[in-house]
Amino acid sequence: SLDGFDGDDPQTGLRAVFSWSYQALSAPAARLFRLLPIHPGPDVSIAGAAGLAGVSLRSSRALLGELSRAHLISEDLPGRYRTHDLLLAYATELGEENDGPAERAAAELRCLQFYRATGYQAHRRLLASEYHPMIEPGPAETPLRFADHGEAMRWFTAERQVLIALVGRAARQGRHTEAWQLALGMQHFFERSGRWADWTTTGEVALEAARAGGDLVGQARMHRSLAGAAYFRHEHETAVGHLDQAVELLARLGLYDEMTRAGINRAMIHSAQGRHEEVVRALSAALGPWRAGDDKLLADVLVIMAASYAELGRADEAVRCAEQAMALSRGARYRLGIAEAWEVLGQAHSARREPGKAVDCWREAAAAYQEASASAPAAEVLALLGDALAAAGDQDAAVRAWQEALALIPYAQTPTGRRLAGLLAAVTSRP
Repeated sequence: SLDGFDGDDPQTGLRAVFSWSYQALSAPAARLFRLLPIHPGPDVSIAGAAGLAGVSLRSSRALLGELSRAHLISEDLPGRYRTHDLLLAYATELGEENDGPAERAAAELRCLQFYRATGYQAHRRLLASEYHPMIEPGPAETPLRFADHGEAMRWFTAERQVLIALVGRAARQGRHTEAWQLALGMQHFFERSGRWADWTTTGEVALEAARAGGDLVGQARMHRSLAGAAYFRHEHETAVGHLDQAVELLARLGLYDEMTRAGINRAMIHSAQGRHEEVVRALSAALGPWRAGDDKLLADVLVIMAASYAELGRADEAVRCAEQAMALSRGARYRLGIAEAWEVLGQAHSARREPGKAVDCWREAAAAYQEASASAPAAEVLALLGDALAAAGDQDAAVRAWQEALALIPYAQTPTGRRLAGLLAAVTSRP
């Protein structure tokens, strides 16, 4: 509230001061200013403001420029505008006085639909496989398109807090489909950037929304998504629990393609649990049907098998699977798959006791992950690279690799982050 900032003189109170700037605005700029409190983020982009107000990008840019010149918003980052809390309170009062509930509700819906439609476009760019995306575009059009995964990742990074807030808002308002589809659309972003905490909390909100809406498809997909979040947090029993519930629902729904992919997810969890013989048996038996389908999916399967072969000491078979995965990924222009193939090829050479070749592969893997805008797996492989260099006696190069890895991890309090911070602290404390 602005009440505490207004003095006895109505000409000098805060509302009066703000009104001088507001009353000088054009009608469209004044309308946008009144709508800004509806946007849930700490700041708003030109495209986000366009979606909120239902105007073109060109108009949005001009209106935001007008608001900026009036000192009602500030451009703290290029193309992103922030409004002071007191100005937001003033804008909220103006909106309640001048705009009816229907108009404000329409703006809120436009905002949600803009982010859902844009999130869909960004999600499509990050898909690893060629199967149909797990979310739908929604009824709205979006003025934004993404040329590659780098652009999609940058958009998700900039809009992360907005999208997370919108998932919660949609769930509270009973817009259950929008809630889980917004959350699921962020999954690949969370995975590549290593934001496991965001993935988990947003996914849990979305799962509850799907349950509240009685949406079995949404529940199945969110359980599978949360299994992935738990897997990356090394909470394997939790991951299995979510995956079991996902498979049960997918079987009831007859979504057999998704059950196949859930089987691959299960193999990944088993591999992390050290159950490598089971992984090899299960994936070897299933390779036939997958060979006729998606090359990217087959490359993923071969990478998992190669890693288990390497752990079992069957290095030649690991190299063979990794090289097959590399060929498939290159043929499909699957950058993430190329990075994964390099990583597991390094693991295979390490199992062969060929540390020089392993280091070379991990260097290639780190570069390929960063080209794919996948900072989290890049950090993991750089940590491996640092360990190998330290074991070979090249301490300076090891420290550089560990430092580069730590810089890519968004949260220091992860297992890898804590380990690297400890290693670097020990190195720097030496005389």
